[in-house]
Amino acid sequence: YHVLMKARGGAGLFQLPATTVGIEPNWLPYVLVDAPDQMAARVTALGGRILVPAAPERRNSSLVVIADPGGAPLALQKYPY
Repeated sequence: YHVLMKARGGAGLFQLPATTVGIEPNWLPYVLVDAPDQMAARVTALGGRILVPAAPERRNSSLVVIADPGGAPLALQKYPY
């Protein structure tokens, strides 16, 4: 994982695993929130989907990846996690 930064981190890059099939390289925007799991609970009611639910082994349950009604992905994360 490589962090692109000036005064502070602004973007991160990593190599997709060779086993990743059907996913092209892409950017995943992050939005910092206080309670990602609570925000994710509203996603389906608003027409979106939960792509990656919160899990203790994934950044201490502080990260959720969702898709908007059009399918665009977005990460909701509490920081620091």
